[in-house]
Amino acid sequence: MRIYIASHVVAYKVQASSIDTQLTLTPGTYKTVVQAWDRCGNLSKRAVNITVAPSGLKPARFVYVADRFAKLWGFNANPSNGVLRQTAQGPVFVNDQIKALAADKGGYRLYGAFGDTTPPPRGGIYAYFIDRRNGHLNPVPGSPFSTAPWGCGAIAVHPSGKFVFVGTISTDFSQGILVFAVNADGSLTQVNDTPIPIGSGVTSLAPDRWGRYLYVATASSIEAYAIDQSSGALTPIPGSPYPIPTGSPDGPLVDLYGRFLYTSLAVPQFTPEAIRGFAIAGKTGTLTELPGSPFPFEPESTAQSLAVEPSGRFLYVSTEGQGSGIAIYSINAGNGALTLLKSLFHPDIPCVVLRECGMRNLTADPSGKFLYFLTNSNSNGVRTGSVGAFAIDPVTGDVSLAFQPIALATPSDVRDMVITP
Repeated sequence: MRIYIASHVVAYKVQASSIDTQLTLTPGTYKTVVQAWDRCGNLSKRAVNITVAPSGLKPARFVYVADRFAKLWGFNANPSNGVLRQTAQGPVFVNDQIKALAADKGGYRLYGAFGDTTPPPRGGIYAYFIDRRNGHLNPVPGSPFSTAPWGCGAIAVHPSGKFVFVGTISTDFSQGILVFAVNADGSLTQVNDTPIPIGSGVTSLAPDRWGRYLYVATASSIEAYAIDQSSGALTPIPGSPYPIPTGSPDGPLVDLYGRFLYTSLAVPQFTPEAIRGFAIAGKTGTLTELPGSPFPFEPESTAQSLAVEPSGRFLYVSTEGQGSGIAIYSINAGNGALTLLKSLFHPDIPCVVLRECGMRNLTADPSGKFLYFLTNSNSNGVRTGSVGAFAIDPVTGDVSLAFQPIALATPSDVRDMVITP
């Protein structure tokens, strides 16, 4: 007898005349089939549809935004309506343009990566303690931490909070990944003297839920590494890298339960393929392309940013082109396959005619109730960044504008965002 949680996905099997077992399923809707064979080859099956609801998700408390004019903006998030209110601290000024943000799982530390290749090349990490009472940022001892002669373009934190991974940028061929250990006082110690080499420039980093594997997007592939839980050292996983001929402008994005990985494709306009998905082998970290991948996408549009809401039932993609707005996919809980539900156009969002500025950095809050985004506008040469949010329908996955996007003080040019519980 076998239990299938999706087509050709076996969750349990037994050689017996009855089944008595318990299965742990992540949130979602399952078209489960129980099937039995006898020794003569006769077959019987019964379909059982199951819906698993999410539980224990925490609301957002703080939202942090980095802009190109060397400022970090902190906001308090209203857990009921998603509305943001700037913290009393006001913007935190730094000496560099932060390109990427990351926070630890509990929301106690915030990291910002910066750097460029203009001679002399320089880069580093700003590190802050997050005051859990009010969201204020306080530098950790020794911040910022230099990565020279390499700049930094991507950053991620291990789920344990013990390690920070940084993707380096350089004018030579020494681009790769640096690993930092987090000390008891919050300071950072570089683990590897030189970057772990990557075939081409790192665009983003994504550890899995348990911190066993790190997935790295480059201009032409996804590279996979096993993470040493004691030292943070990275070892390539057999089969890595996984080529993506058209490149990966956004992603890899690992769902909250560490089962699936999604990435957008840098395809030309008028091409209906934009999202690629992989199943993650839990014991090895290897990737296998999902059935139906690459998945159909809105014609005459290109993907800009990906987000999976915390229950793992829906994938959101901000789009650019004739179908500017948001595309919504349902995720098959059994095998990770995507089904395009709809594409939405929102003319009431400033600059949502994305040909000029783009709606970027889609980020679901920890409760799964809101989907935050960043956007920039340009009026007479003055750049203004804004942060807004959609409310997520928990049944259909549909979205509606939660509040009018909040414009930051000019000039501002928003680059990245982090939401902490």
